[in-house]
Amino acid sequence: QRENYFLYKKILENIDGLEFPKEDPDYFINGYRLSVLTERRNDLLNFLKDHSEILYNFYPVPLPYLPVFSPYGRSPEGGKNLGYNKGDFAVAEKIAQKCLILPTNNLITKERARRIAGLVKEFLR
Repeated sequence: QRENYFLYKKILENIDGLEFPKEDPDYFINGYRLSVLTERRNDLLNFLKDHSEILYNFYPVPLPYLPVFSPYGRSPEGGKNLGYNKGDFAVAEKIAQKCLILPTNNLITKERARRIAGLVKEFLR
């Protein structure tokens, strides 16, 4: 996992339109998941799908807006019943709109990670 994590970072560093999470050099990176942000996330997901690489948006809705946070967990408006409004969680909203998870798990070979990174690079150039 860690190898794929750092492989993606090496291949995709300095690509305009792709933002990596900030990392503290004092922390151990386990490589479990590599989240990146891009304004063109949905178009990139479709491009990858067209090239037989299916990636998923793991965070499509900001946590406070999930239906579970409304009374009885049934409101399609999520946290609105708790007094939250769009814009109250700007960072969570940004992540929900722009986040893409690059696969790093141990089932992803280095060759596949290189292919995915190459496709991301091709799309964003």
